[in-house]
Amino acid sequence: MPEPVFYCSIESPSLSKLKNLETALENLQREDPSFKVSTDKDSGQVVIKGMGELHIEVFLIKIANNNCLVFVVLQYLIQLFYFQMKSCA
Repeated sequence: MPEPVFYCSIESPSLSKLKNLETALENLQREDPSFKVSTDKDSGQVVIKGMGELHIEVFLIKIANNNCLVFVVLQYLIQLFYFQMKSCA
Protein backbone atom coordinates (compact mmCIF):
# COMPACT_ATOMS: atom_id res chain seq x y z
CA MET A 1 0.00 0.00 0.00
CA PRO A 2 1.42 3.43 -0.90
CA GLU A 3 2.26 5.93 1.79
CA PRO A 4 -0.28 8.73 2.46
CA VAL A 5 0.44 11.99 0.64
CA PHE A 6 -2.08 14.36 2.24
CA TYR A 7 -1.87 15.36 5.90
CA CYS A 8 -4.25 17.29 8.10
CA SER A 9 -3.84 18.23 11.75
CA ILE A 10 -6.95 18.33 13.91
CA GLU A 11 -7.70 18.88 17.56
CA SER A 12 -10.58 18.51 19.91
CA PRO A 13 -12.05 21.80 21.13
CA SER A 14 -11.92 20.51 24.70
CA LEU A 15 -10.13 17.83 26.68
CA SER A 16 -13.45 16.26 27.61
CA LYS A 17 -14.09 15.40 23.92
CA LEU A 18 -10.56 14.18 23.20
CA LYS A 19 -11.26 10.54 24.08
CA ASN A 20 -14.30 10.48 21.76
CA LEU A 21 -12.18 11.86 18.92
CA GLU A 22 -9.45 9.28 19.54
CA THR A 23 -12.02 6.46 19.52
CA ALA A 24 -13.54 7.70 16.25
CA LEU A 25 -10.10 7.89 14.64
CA GLU A 26 -9.22 4.35 15.78
CA ASN A 27 -12.46 3.04 14.25
CA LEU A 28 -11.73 4.77 10.94
CA GLN A 29 -8.22 3.30 10.84
CA ARG A 30 -9.70 -0.18 11.15
CA GLU A 31 -12.18 0.62 8.40
CA ASP A 32 -9.56 1.88 5.91
CA PRO A 33 -5.89 0.81 6.22
CA SER A 34 -4.76 3.68 3.96
CA PHE A 35 -5.98 6.18 6.61
CA LYS A 36 -3.27 6.82 9.21
CA VAL A 37 -3.29 8.72 12.50
CA SER A 38 -0.26 9.91 14.45
CA THR A 39 0.68 12.52 17.03
CA ASP A 40 3.29 15.13 16.23
CA LYS A 41 6.10 14.86 18.77
CA ASP A 42 6.88 18.58 18.82
CA SER A 43 3.41 20.14 18.86
CA GLY A 44 1.33 17.28 20.28
CA GLN A 45 -1.22 17.76 17.49
CA VAL A 46 -3.15 14.82 16.07
CA VAL A 47 -2.20 14.36 12.41
CA ILE A 48 -4.40 12.35 10.07
CA LYS A 49 -2.98 11.13 6.79
CA GLY A 50 -4.70 9.97 3.64
CA MET A 51 -4.47 9.54 -0.10
CA GLY A 52 -5.77 13.00 -0.96
CA GLU A 53 -7.87 15.96 0.10
CA LEU A 54 -11.15 14.25 -0.76
CA HIS A 55 -10.11 11.13 1.18
CA ILE A 56 -9.44 13.24 4.28
CA GLU A 57 -12.63 15.29 3.85
CA VAL A 58 -14.75 12.12 3.70
CA PHE A 59 -13.27 10.96 7.00
CA LEU A 60 -13.73 14.37 8.63
CA ILE A 61 -17.42 14.31 7.62
CA LYS A 62 -17.79 10.75 8.94
CA ILE A 63 -16.27 11.76 12.27
CA ALA A 64 -18.55 14.76 12.61
CA ASN A 65 -21.77 13.03 11.50
CA ASN A 66 -21.42 9.59 13.05
CA ASN A 67 -19.98 10.65 16.38
CA CYS A 68 -21.58 14.07 16.84
CA LEU A 69 -18.12 15.49 17.37
CA VAL A 70 -16.92 19.00 16.82
CA PHE A 71 -13.24 19.43 16.07
CA VAL A 72 -10.91 22.05 14.67
CA VAL A 73 -9.01 21.48 11.43
CA LEU A 74 -5.73 23.28 11.93
CA GLN A 75 -3.89 22.85 8.65
CA TYR A 76 -3.64 20.83 5.50
CA LEU A 77 -0.26 19.60 4.31
CA ILE A 78 0.52 17.97 1.00
CA GLN A 79 3.61 15.82 0.79
CA LEU A 80 5.19 16.24 -2.62
CA PHE A 81 7.65 13.83 -4.12
CA TYR A 82 10.28 14.85 -6.63
CA PHE A 83 12.13 12.41 -8.83
CA GLN A 84 15.28 13.14 -10.74
CA MET A 85 15.40 11.40 -14.10
CA LYS A 86 18.62 10.31 -15.74
CA SER A 87 19.48 11.84 -19.05
CA CYS A 88 19.05 9.41 -21.91
CA ALA A 89 21.72 11.14 -24.02
